[in-house]
Amino acid sequence: GIPAWKWLQTTTPGELASVIYENGEDDDPVMCHRIAEAALERQRRLGPYKSTLELASCIQEVKRGLDERRQHPAKLAFQGIRNFINQEMQQLS
Repeated sequence: GIPAWKWLQTTTPGELASVIYENGEDDDPVMCHRIAEAALERQRRLGPYKSTLELASCIQEVKRGLDERRQHPAKLAFQGIRNFINQEMQQLS
């Protein structure tokens, strides 16, 4: 697949929210949409993401700390993006 930073430059908030929700096992569609909006807004203001830490920090701000599973708040979003870009679920079929 293409690099995540490159894909983030072409995706829409709706598509990103869907990717996080469907591929990242985050069961809160409203939170997924908030993450997508914030991530893409930050990118519009500051330019493309240069590191995973930048995206993780943005997601952590939206989620306000650890999630209820006591995982890093960006874990499920990263999982969803990775699964989508690498088409990991299709490869398992």
